[in-house]
Amino acid sequence: MRVLFVPNETVVIPHGIPLLALNQQCQDQRFETAFLLPRGYHSIRRPLDINILNIDYNGFRSEMQAYGEFRPDVVVDDCSLRTGHAAALSGLPRVTILRTGTFPGYVPGNPLHRHSMGFTANLNLPDITWMGLKQPHRIDEMFVASQHIIPGIPSVELLTAACIDNPDYSFSGPLMLSDLQIEELERVVRFARHEFISRLALERFVARNSSRPLIYVTFGNVAQAKAEIHECIRSWLNMGIGVISNVKLDHLSAAQLELYYYSMYFPMHYVCSHIKAMVHHCGSGTYHYPLLHSVPCVTVGTGCFDRDDVAVRLQELGVSLHVADPAEEPAFKEKLMKAVETQLGLSGQNLGDYHARVSALQEEIQQVSNAFSFDQLLDRAVASKLSLSASLS
Repeated sequence: MRVLFVPNETVVIPHGIPLLALNQQCQDQRFETAFLLPRGYHSIRRPLDINILNIDYNGFRSEMQAYGEFRPDVVVDDCSLRTGHAAALSGLPRVTILRTGTFPGYVPGNPLHRHSMGFTANLNLPDITWMGLKQPHRIDEMFVASQHIIPGIPSVELLTAACIDNPDYSFSGPLMLSDLQIEELERVVRFARHEFISRLALERFVARNSSRPLIYVTFGNVAQAKAEIHECIRSWLNMGIGVISNVKLDHLSAAQLELYYYSMYFPMHYVCSHIKAMVHHCGSGTYHYPLLHSVPCVTVGTGCFDRDDVAVRLQELGVSLHVADPAEEPAFKEKLMKAVETQLGLSGQNLGDYHARVSALQEEIQQVSNAFSFDQLLDRAVASKLSLSASLS
């Protein structure tokens, strides 16, 4: 079986990592896998030992070219806005990764919020009916597929009524790479910018500040930290709290620089095993790390329902505190400072209760991950095409 992996072409790393994790699960010799990536990412072939098609992925035409050259039996994508059209035109079964916000019939918690990809729940897209395809009117209609993978657990990623008992929707648990793989990936992709991970420098920073609380502040690869976040980071540094972050700050004093470690990317498992609290935007590729490492969190709103609705759910589960986007919360800085103070100060019964709640989620993650079979899901996807072909013949 030939399996083609296709990430979102404009946000390759965040939406490529889950596909790389799935590729690692294709251990059976009957699978032949390949990736369709923009030319600038072809250099990851060697360190990650993957097959990358010699095609510059830059849109619909290049995806159709990949289908013609590789002749996949099934295509697997993560938030690719063109794969649905290409697969439908080619008669290929599609497996797509879905998250909160793209489930059928999903209603955002805040109707004013947008999806992190820039869409509202209702779409206004150019006409595609001329290609013989159905015109999508909602964001979930962009991700119609034979099989759907949710990279999380049912307690956090709440399915809608339209898919809650549908066997074509499967939870996989977190789809992650090891720290070493992330470091190799980022070193190759970011080498020209000289902003790759330096594990040794990070370890030295952690050791130097082992006697003080350390917090990790991240907004992932896409979201942007607003001015209020910068102000809070400076306040934490002035309080003697060490900060590890991918939020770049300028004009820090010598004393502040001793307590501040910046990098665009981090080995997340390592970082989360050495911090006391974490502040993050609740991206799908981020929020699992503190859960797995029992790190008390504060999530910060970004006005995107796919992130903020999950953040609210984590708060409901008692494993995080949430502060709305600065544009929605006039007292944002005060509330964020207080929330971080609360998480850093967890002790006694409160800390015990937190660990009990996060342990229950960790157990669910383990059970869901163990139960997920990517091989069997691919078989079901291909079988759906075969059964459809038989019914039409």
